[in-house]
Amino acid sequence: MTTVAIIFGILFVLLCLRLSLVVRYDAAGFLVQARIGPARVTVYPTREKSEAQKEKDKAKKAERKRKKQEQKEKEKDKPVEKGGSVEKLKAGLSIVGPILRQVRRRLVIRELRLHYTAAMPDAAMTALAYGGAHAAVGTLLPMIRHNFTVKKQDIQIHADFERTENLVVLRAQVSISIWGALCLGLFAVWKVLQSGLLTKKKVKAS
Repeated sequence: MTTVAIIFGILFVLLCLRLSLVVRYDAAGFLVQARIGPARVTVYPTREKSEAQKEKDKAKKAERKRKKQEQKEKEKDKPVEKGGSVEKLKAGLSIVGPILRQVRRRLVIRELRLHYTAAMPDAAMTALAYGGAHAAVGTLLPMIRHNFTVKKQDIQIHADFERTENLVVLRAQVSISIWGALCLGLFAVWKVLQSGLLTKKKVKAS
């Protein structure tokens, strides 16, 4: 009984862990990290490749290019392909909305930070860039907050009439629990099966 309780306890803890994606941009460039609980994996930039790996990648690229060219030559002699079913297209589009609503419910923006400094070659251009940035933020931010839960927000827009180059610091972290991701995946599979997209029969969009 104790062993079963321990297993269920471990499963519960794992399902409560959150999957996170962190995107950061500043003077150092882009950084993309994936996080699962305390573990972090840098997605971009990747580690510097060895010369041997670079040569392998170059050879693979050349091979893909050759095969792509051969495919193009073959396609020239192919008859015109038949169009797909309009009903299936409609059915496919009909499941997009429900899935996106589930994404909005389960995905959390844990941090949204944007520091923008408008700095152009002359004062008039700087003022225009500053006003444009305010207008863009004023339009996009309410849409984001309406569709997603935003835990932490830090938006700052400044104008610098001494610099001549715009500066941006961006950091965004989105997360979803493992349980939420599992439910989302199952929901998406269920909607696809329900729509009949994987069958050869005629379907009707719901």
